Amino acid sequence: MAARQVGQLGEVFRHARVAPVGTEDGVIAAIERATRRARDTADPVARDVGVVATSRMAFHYYIAWYGTLRDYAEALGLPEAAGALDDMRHELE
Repeated sequence: MAARQVGQLGEVFRHARVAPVGTEDGVIAAIERATRRARDTADPVARDVGVVATSRMAFHYYIAWYGTLRDYAEALGLPEAAGALDDMRHELE
């Protein structure tokens, strides 16, 4: 995750008055699997397609993640946090 996004998420958590918990295990695991496959793949075209596919998967994961967090923020009555998350989601689209 880019340093800018980490800073923006820090602002969201401050608005919500909560501490962040958890990791991005799913995305990290997918990237690690793709990296192993790329090393084991002799065909350069197949390797490149795999790298692109993994990148797209991670990209769409973040869009869905920010949208879901925005929905939670709205439901919890945190309009500033919801707005910040929506801005982050739109930057990725």
